[in-house]
Amino acid sequence: HACRFCRRRYASKEALAKHEKCHGPDGELKVKCSLCNELFSDESQVKEHKKVIHKEEVTCTYCKKTYAGERNLQIHIELRHTKTKTLKKMSYLCGKCGKNFTSKTALLDHERSDCGKSPIYQCDVCKKFYHSAGSLKGHKTLHTKVKPFLCKYCGKSYRNPGQLRVHERTHTGEKPHKCTYCPKAFSHRETLLTHVTMHT
Repeated sequence: HACRFCRRRYASKEALAKHEKCHGPDGELKVKCSLCNELFSDESQVKEHKKVIHKEEVTCTYCKKTYAGERNLQIHIELRHTKTKTLKKMSYLCGKCGKNFTSKTALLDHERSDCGKSPIYQCDVCKKFYHSAGSLKGHKTLHTKVKPFLCKYCGKSYRNPGQLRVHERTHTGEKPHKCTYCPKAFSHRETLLTHVTMHT
């Protein structure tokens, strides 16, 4: 049994009838598989095709690593195999979920924690869990009175560099958080978020 549009042959009339539904009224197939360019009549058929034929895994032609889906592969190629000036830092992509990291250590922690679902670093004082060694280290400062980050303007000390940076804006007048609706800018992100609610 041959298709009247593309001459593909099928063993039964039922299989032929199912195939011919993939063609539009003018004989053109409508939806293309992004992995192999085969044409189908709708997205549900493409989805089923990818599950059965491609098993939703795609392989990088440069390094032979496999990724779950075309989108993750494209991100991987852009980050690992494209030499562009916009990529300032070396990037490490999780092959399972597609999340990007700036260091191999961060990627390994992420993978060991089942894509962030099971934190692997535990505080020996309060038994709370964290996803990275850096997060745990920052947390541990809460259990001590140590505040190693000093303000260069007034000498006040803080537990982490983020707190210090926000504090120093009181001295410099820096307002990096700009409203997209009006010309106002703010030192603190939270203040901006409160302000934006007035516009919406």
